[in-house]
Amino acid sequence: MSGHTAAPRPFHPAAAASRTGAARDWARALWARWTLMRRAAETRRELGTLNPRLLSDIGVSRAEAEREAERWPWDTAPRHAPGRGTGAHW
Repeated sequence: MSGHTAAPRPFHPAAAASRTGAARDWARALWARWTLMRRAAETRRELGTLNPRLLSDIGVSRAEAEREAERWPWDTAPRHAPGRGTGAHW
């Protein structure tokens, strides 16, 4: 060992702001995801309590409502029943 220590790195405000901005963006993305999952869980829970008349008003069968209500909160990708608004498959 030579006993030589590295010189302290100089403070660069732009670099610090970049790191702070990245952390802020990460926190915002995490909060947005958390909010989406909470909303999904709440609406799925409510969907499971709708009566048959309300389900028919929105065009959803009891089986579809139960399948949706059983999904995990983090499973937020849209699911479509076969032949119902699935769009073009390219």
